[in-house]
Amino acid sequence: MRLGLLLDEPLIPWWIAPAITAAAEQALAHVALVVLRRDAATTAPRPSRPRLWWKNRHGLGYALLDRLDRRRVRKDRLPASLAIQELRPPVAVLEVQPETTRFSDRLSEVDVAAIRGHELDVLIRLGFRILRGPILDAARHGTWSFHHGDNRVYRGGPPGVWEVLEDRTESGVTLQRLTEELDGGQVLARLVCATHRFSFERNLRRLLARSPTMLLGSLQRLHRGDDPVQSSAADEAWDSYDRPLYRVPTNRQLFGYLPRLASRYLAQRRRTAGKRLQWSLGWHYAASPEPDTPSGVFHRYREIRPPKDRFWADPFVVREGERRWMFFEELRYAEGRGEVAVWEMGPSGPIGAPRLALQRPYHLSYPQVFSHGGRWYMLPETADERRVELYRAERFPDEWGLHSTLLTDIAAADATLLDHEGRWYLLASVADELHAFVAGQPLGPFLPHPANPLVTDIRWSRMAGRCFRSGGRLYRPSQCGAPHYGAGLAISEVLELTPSRYRERVVHRITPAWDSSLLGMHTLNAAGGLSVVDFLRLARR
Repeated sequence: MRLGLLLDEPLIPWWIAPAITAAAEQALAHVALVVLRRDAATTAPRPSRPRLWWKNRHGLGYALLDRLDRRRVRKDRLPASLAIQELRPPVAVLEVQPETTRFSDRLSEVDVAAIRGHELDVLIRLGFRILRGPILDAARHGTWSFHHGDNRVYRGGPPGVWEVLEDRTESGVTLQRLTEELDGGQVLARLVCATHRFSFERNLRRLLARSPTMLLGSLQRLHRGDDPVQSSAADEAWDSYDRPLYRVPTNRQLFGYLPRLASRYLAQRRRTAGKRLQWSLGWHYAASPEPDTPSGVFHRYREIRPPKDRFWADPFVVREGERRWMFFEELRYAEGRGEVAVWEMGPSGPIGAPRLALQRPYHLSYPQVFSHGGRWYMLPETADERRVELYRAERFPDEWGLHSTLLTDIAAADATLLDHEGRWYLLASVADELHAFVAGQPLGPFLPHPANPLVTDIRWSRMAGRCFRSGGRLYRPSQCGAPHYGAGLAISEVLELTPSRYRERVVHRITPAWDSSLLGMHTLNAAGGLSVVDFLRLARR
């Protein structure tokens, strides 16, 4: 496919350059044209600084705060932008001078005709201002643009700012095919991530860094001959927006928000002083006609607190004959590396003491254990090593050896196997988005699901345990990653799962509201009538 880029300068911004490079490496698309903005020359004298300050006096407070924030985070170095001269093959460059109004740009008919002559599949807007007119349809599949905000909640700008001021727990990114409606084009892809609560710049950088996978996904779908619209966005048949058009905060608005922002910051510092986050385990046993379905009455769970020097998290439970074994992550703070522990569990709780099940020279967590062909297997998370490893029990439950590597060169977090309608699905979080991989058996080989990413909302994308069935329906537990990692659980009913399609709907969102000392929970499993979960709290060091 042939791409065109709309730029203000001969540099492809750092945040989208990885998608442009990857599209070329994967033979999906290459840049065939760069449309470079050329501003009209002016002989008018440059206004003095005091005049500029006076002209923009209503937004000086935000300008100062934004500058201080940028200076504070400048030590976090950004990747380099990509010069258009580095693109291969070399690209044609067309300089244009748009007709301008106060907020928008319109290209002349001559310039649009020249762009059409390059027979582009997609134009990607990475510069200019609000585009109007025929340029929107100058490429076969239109002009695509990012809005670094969730356009269901925030239209206008500046990006990443109002979410912080209004203490929104989530921020979003929208990739759309532009229309004449501001921030109201056809949505191609959308994601939701957690807001960085105390920095405009860090929040914006978080949104920018998530953008390449969105563009690459839509280009991959288009290259396959599919609709470029992400499956979850395709369900949005009708759109509405009932909030204001956001602009740069005025001094009056900013000084109204700043005391609240400062109060939130100080409250957090007081709350966390001398403490650290600690995960603990919870369990509940009850005879049930669906013994592998977790109990949903969480105030009945009994907590198992770890020693102060470690945390316990990510519990999975399996049944072997009449015995039940809980596998979980144990992390000692001094070492900073997770290991897999195992604990025998009975109807009355833990039996004996936990023991080490698997240790590696790198971090392990989220140990899904399952039986296949009369053998026990374990699928721990090894995302830091950019692979998904499968272990087999040499002596169950506490001696394991590496059996195979299911996926390589991918940071797949919380990989979870599901046997469904004759296929095996490996569900995992990749860059905080739910991806699936498909195979005919649990030992692989696994191929990427064509609908990836299946879910891009941080509030219910990452797996939180095995999928389970209840009342003939299939459910997927997931973690809520906002306002912070491990804030709670979401349960989605899987409406459709085939080797080519996926649909779900969230039916429950769960937070530890029964206990004010708990901050979250993020793994839920059950087997043989025993349900297990983990809890997050602040504990004294």
